Amino acid sequence: TKPQGAEVNVLPAPAGSGFFVGRTALLQKISSTLQVPGPGPIVHLLCGPGGLGKPPLAIKLFREQANTRQYDHLFWLTAKTPEQLREAYLRIGDRLGIVVDKKDTQRAIRDIRDALASKHCLWVFDDAPDSRAIQAYMPPQHGHVLLTSRNSKSGDWRRGVQRWVLDKFAQQDFWALAQKFDVTLDSSDEKTTKYLLTNLSGYPFILAQFFSLCQNRR
Repeated sequence: TKPQGAEVNVLPAPAGSGFFVGRTALLQKISSTLQVPGPGPIVHLLCGPGGLGKPPLAIKLFREQANTRQYDHLFWLTAKTPEQLREAYLRIGDRLGIVVDKKDTQRAIRDIRDALASKHCLWVFDDAPDSRAIQAYMPPQHGHVLLTSRNSKSGDWRRGVQRWVLDKFAQQDFWALAQKFDVTLDSSDEKTTKYLLTNLSGYPFILAQFFSLCQNRR
């Protein structure tokens, strides 16, 4: 395990949604590859349309991995726009005392990347458009990388990236989510239940909104 004297959770994950359920098999598959440092960066991509629960799954993985104490540092970076990603990356330098010239942002990014090149870190790039958008920020030698994206096109991601296209919830995950909101659907709700299972079972965020509405209307 890594010593805890230095700051480890440098850029923490955002607050969780509070309704994460399911995806157990996928969690186990990804976690099993993040147990030991590899010869190069190990990169996983969680992809699919919005509403599938990619950020909650990434937050779950991030926090579980933080508890393993195997990393020198952990970073959660919003990668939706170049400006957001650049700002988050430069903040790493501030937090870790890496002196850079921010007037030359490209040089500053290279200097931060070089300073962390030998470290074993967990990097999360949330809402990344494609590989090109994040390539300058990727660890060159070591570490684990978790990407989330709405872009599922294999051609837009570099070789070696393990793509996981999120799909529908299993029925037991659907009922587990309803239970989290203390919502019971009985025989009188048969049509509603059938519609939700058929059309929305892959979208936990939308389901959570529906169950929350049911809860508030009691």
